[in-house]
Amino acid sequence: MKIQKKGFWNFISIIVFIACFIGIYMCLNAVFIRKDTYIKNGEFLNEENNFDVLFFGNSHAFDAIYPMELWNQYGIFSYNLAGASNEIAVSYWEIVNALDYSEPELVVFDCTALSSNVKVPQKNMNNIHKSLDFFPLTLNKIKAVNDLIEPDERIAFLWMFSLYHSRWSELTEEDFKWDFASDKGAELHVGVAVPNEKAVLDKSEKSPMDTVGVEYLRKIIESCQERDIEILLTYVPFPANEKKVREANLVYDIAEEYQVNYINFLDMDGIVDFDTDCYDNYSHLNPSGARKVTEYLGAYIQEKYKIKDRREDAAYASWHEDYEEYTAHKISVINKQESLDRALALLYDKNLNTYIFIKQGSEILQDERMVKLIKNVSPYAELEKIETAIRQKSDYLFAVNNDLRDVEEYLADKAFEKLGAVLENSMHNVNEEMPDVQIITINRLTGEIVNQSAYVTDGYDEYGNIVAEKVKE
Repeated sequence: MKIQKKGFWNFISIIVFIACFIGIYMCLNAVFIRKDTYIKNGEFLNEENNFDVLFFGNSHAFDAIYPMELWNQYGIFSYNLAGASNEIAVSYWEIVNALDYSEPELVVFDCTALSSNVKVPQKNMNNIHKSLDFFPLTLNKIKAVNDLIEPDERIAFLWMFSLYHSRWSELTEEDFKWDFASDKGAELHVGVAVPNEKAVLDKSEKSPMDTVGVEYLRKIIESCQERDIEILLTYVPFPANEKKVREANLVYDIAEEYQVNYINFLDMDGIVDFDTDCYDNYSHLNPSGARKVTEYLGAYIQEKYKIKDRREDAAYASWHEDYEEYTAHKISVINKQESLDRALALLYDKNLNTYIFIKQGSEILQDERMVKLIKNVSPYAELEKIETAIRQKSDYLFAVNNDLRDVEEYLADKAFEKLGAVLENSMHNVNEEMPDVQIITINRLTGEIVNQSAYVTDGYDEYGNIVAEKVKE
């Protein structure tokens, strides 16, 4: 009897030890793992509702397509799972794994990297981790790792603690306290670049068909069609070189072969302006460009596919709260901007109301690039009186009212009076130190002024464009 009791307690001790070990391991694993993959994509796995639209591709796509804007404008319930430096083979396996957790009506895939002949970029393994690490260990994840990763590196993808357990010296407060990003997988990168010149080629000039990229794009399309998931191919806009233009031209053939829709933004004028909408000089869009592409895509999806508007559906009510959080994030980014050009690029936003005042004689209105950025803030109508202000070097104010989808312009004394009325006499003093530009931003959701910034000119950049910096409080 004593032997039986001893055996029983030994068994219980072993169970308790195993449970404690697993608990400690899980806690340590949660601390040591990289957080960026979960911050960007973790909420995809946490969502109880089935996503109607999923976006895939590389950094071109996550810089260009904003799910929260699609939600607010069209009620499209979507997530952006595009990953930095993703080759199409990586995107294929990301789609295969994602479809274990959500069965969308539509997959939108951006085809940059179609001409690539590799499955993974060996110098960017960290980005592969960011695309795959957040997926739990399943048969499909094992298949992905076996196909993409060399044998001696697979353990780091299948048992991530083996890779991250030595991060003691790198741990920060964020490793213990972090949250999901509010962008639903998109990434908002702020900048205004002087773009490279976009190559122009005839549509007959195309990349080769026999590439690894093409092989895996076919797998993506066929995998979706086998599941009765519609697929839309895209090629988001950027100042593409000849190689990339040929790549975009090839997609026409593949789209026709599989009878799927294709939007080649490189062939479309009037969607974006590279002078105002590029984050860097070669390939990525800033928020101004991304919102234009997102708006076009939303209207296209609404017209071509049977995607429901979920805004009035009680099951999706939490996304209204998420949108408020997302708006607060956008406003916080605006408030952090130290340079005028970056601030202006963020103000192309139909969910904000904006007043911009430029003082008389300022060099800002004599700079072609700044004038373009100022005009870009208005999504509805051309600014007419700004040309008069440029010629006369007078005070100038314009107001973008997104509630009324309207723009108002004021010159000289009327401009100054309007500014004072908006700010209720809290504006900067009228003296020789008066800033060149004053910006007032209003949150449409609450009606409150959320940003009041002033900028003064500060020389010229390497391209000869004027620079304006924020006035310190």
